[in-house]
Amino acid sequence: MIYLTTKMKINNTKIILATQSGFSRFNKILVYLSFFGLSLSGIIWCVFHYFIRESNKIMFYHHPLEHKVLVVHGIFGYIFIFVFGFIWNIHIKKWLSAKNKNIKSGIIMIVIFLLLSVTGLMLYYSSCEKIQQYSKITHIVLGIFCILVFLIHILKVKSLKKRS
Repeated sequence: MIYLTTKMKINNTKIILATQSGFSRFNKILVYLSFFGLSLSGIIWCVFHYFIRESNKIMFYHHPLEHKVLVVHGIFGYIFIFVFGFIWNIHIKKWLSAKNKNIKSGIIMIVIFLLLSVTGLMLYYSSCEKIQQYSKITHIVLGIFCILVFLIHILKVKSLKKRS
């Protein structure tokens, strides 16, 4: 019987697989890969959308890969929402009750993830052009900020581990 959250049982012997964060190696890899894929596809989309244009003699138009990268970003967004569910169950609930030194960046990331989810939905489902325009700017700024906060969160954990 395998518990993806924290433990594995082999022949009635408990083997702890989790790190201090509560993540097993598999969970950590899934979190990092989904976050990296989401971040990278968002950055690549921004580069295509704002900096790379195709042109002919008459007009400029968006690069053909821009839409494909946006689709990949959407897929990673759904994957990360799923991953966020078990991050909440394994990691966040544990640390919200504890008084640790990394809780500020964690709470900031929770708020950013929720706002990114809402702005992403507004980009996709809103028919109002103004809402889409504001959602796009908000989504891009929050996405960049989220990458920075995520890196700070990870580096702070590593520095706290070195001190202990």
